[in-house]
Amino acid sequence: MVFQLLVAGQEPVTNMISMAVLTLLQHPEQLRRLQEGDVGLDTAVEELLRYDGSFELTTWRFFREPTEVHGVTIPAGDSVIVALAAADRDPARFPDPETLDLTRSPNPHLAFGRGIHVCPGAGLGRAEVQIAVGTLFRRRPQLRLAAAPDELPWVQGVLTRGVERLPVTWTTEAPALSPSPFPPCPFPSSQNHRTDV
Repeated sequence: MVFQLLVAGQEPVTNMISMAVLTLLQHPEQLRRLQEGDVGLDTAVEELLRYDGSFELTTWRFFREPTEVHGVTIPAGDSVIVALAAADRDPARFPDPETLDLTRSPNPHLAFGRGIHVCPGAGLGRAEVQIAVGTLFRRRPQLRLAAAPDELPWVQGVLTRGVERLPVTWTTEAPALSPSPFPPCPFPSSQNHRTDV
């Protein structure tokens, strides 16, 4: 249990931060709404978790006895796995599920599970993503992708989803935005930069 908590508290959050940044950079109009304060960071992160979370699947559940699930009998010893990515894009649960809407509310996504299987570190994970995304876009408001999305190297995993590297670029010129909910960050003279997130 301790091992699982340590692993679950590191890699998935790292992946979620990079996925949130990638999603926002691919949706500049939504990012601008966040930067201009039209939507709160807490609400935005909930939508980012739903839209493209770091867990595509749950862990397997094995049956001790034959069980019927939605009209299908599953033999004892067989397993099922829930596709969280599909559940969080279910049109019966989410209006216009393929659209990123940072103002979406309510947002009953399954990124951290539900009920007795909810992640015990959900509060910490949310806080980490909010702090990382808020700090990054406060300090680098002109952040842009430095590679085409289809060229990004993806983590090779069964359950998790994320990019191995997220090349970005930015300039240090003051952005032409209306007052932001993020505190201003003083920059030196205009320069171009490139790095991986």
